[in-house]
Amino acid sequence: MPAELFTFPSPADRALPPVPPPPMVGTDPRQANFIRISANIGAQLGATNLVTINVSRGFFAANVNVGVVQSALAAPLVGMNITAVKKRWAAELHDWMLTLLETWVQRLKTIKLVVRPNGIRVEFTTQDDHGYYAYGFDVFPGIMRKPRQAPREIPPS
Repeated sequence: MPAELFTFPSPADRALPPVPPPPMVGTDPRQANFIRISANIGAQLGATNLVTINVSRGFFAANVNVGVVQSALAAPLVGMNITAVKKRWAAELHDWMLTLLETWVQRLKTIKLVVRPNGIRVEFTTQDDHGYYAYGFDVFPGIMRKPRQAPREIPPS
């Protein structure tokens, strides 16, 4: 009797993981005016639940930990090459990354995700009661690397 052949999907064909929950960093005191105005509008409309932009989950608008967000966006790309990214971009990757940013970053104003020849360019702006903030970085498919360790000090001889 011949042995059965099992085929496992390549990393590029695996289903994307669910978007991880955002880091909880608390309420940003720099959102006080926005929260107050939103509450007043809700009260004037008689709304018990007023839907607004994210001001309670993830990183504060003025203090986004870009390295953590970049690593989270890169996690589903482990094992993929740029060809696989392009193939899956419109069908699922773009929306997955958009959802992560919308839940991980407070008071997003704009988001731009562009597939480039060797990776994905991520740019977004945020706002709080004190101003606007622009962020930008690249996310590369492939193997996720461990953070580099500081070089060891070599004692003098």
